Amino acid sequence: MKIAAIVMTHGKPDVTFDTVDSVRTWLTDDIMLVVDKKGWHHFNNRDPQGCELLEGYTHGISRSPYRNYTLGLMNTYRRWPDHDWYFYVEYDVLVASHWIKKDLEAAQRKGVSFLGCDYRIQDMTFPLLADILGAGSFQKGHYFLGCCHFIANGFVRQLEERGFFERFLERTAEFKVGEFPGYGRHAFEEELMPTMCVHLGGKVQELSCWKGGDKGIEKDKWRGAGTRYPVRYTPEIVAREVYPDASIIHPLKSFDHPIRVHYRKNRERIKRAGRP
Repeated sequence: MKIAAIVMTHGKPDVTFDTVDSVRTWLTDDIMLVVDKKGWHHFNNRDPQGCELLEGYTHGISRSPYRNYTLGLMNTYRRWPDHDWYFYVEYDVLVASHWIKKDLEAAQRKGVSFLGCDYRIQDMTFPLLADILGAGSFQKGHYFLGCCHFIANGFVRQLEERGFFERFLERTAEFKVGEFPGYGRHAFEEELMPTMCVHLGGKVQELSCWKGGDKGIEKDKWRGAGTRYPVRYTPEIVAREVYPDASIIHPLKSFDHPIRVHYRKNRERIKRAGRP
């Protein structure tokens, strides 16, 4: 199985490269690092540590970087067009083990084209998106939390063959940063790709979903594989929520977070031993 990663960042090089190292250790060496132009000065003179470095559009706010998401996916697909999966991941995610690969293999066997966390469906029409995609009107929006998405090659190839990427980036170039006409939720990239995936006949799959709100830390507050994918918007993950089978963890926003420190030391031991 071939995986290429799109790591999205706006700053915090120490945290970003810790995430990059976790991706490289467990998933792939093929990494596109997409940097918000507002934070480009933090990265353009640094060692990219084996990443392909891509200067993104100016964004500079904490929500809805859907244009940089699309730019990153387009360039990553074109750089590695034969890969099975494209892993979109924000800088504050940590990959903790290779267990996700087993779930991706199972998803391939079931014909799944998109995986993420916190799946929701709502009535939405997206008339502008429908016009840009050119595949009929939408009736439903399909949502996954925006921090990490696994996107199958077949779906991305459909978008490429339709000429979607350039058309979308051109049609959205003059919009106010983070805004998309007719969309009132927090972050458009959380619904952009999964909605189109389902519309074009693809299957989607939820890995886990946090059901505990912003308080309380309990194992039974997760739907799905919460021990393997402790991934949520807020609050930040704490050590007692991380189990031995953890594979992807979010959010971990500081370099010296105890969970990051633990897994960084673990990766160092693995490298010294010549594994995985």
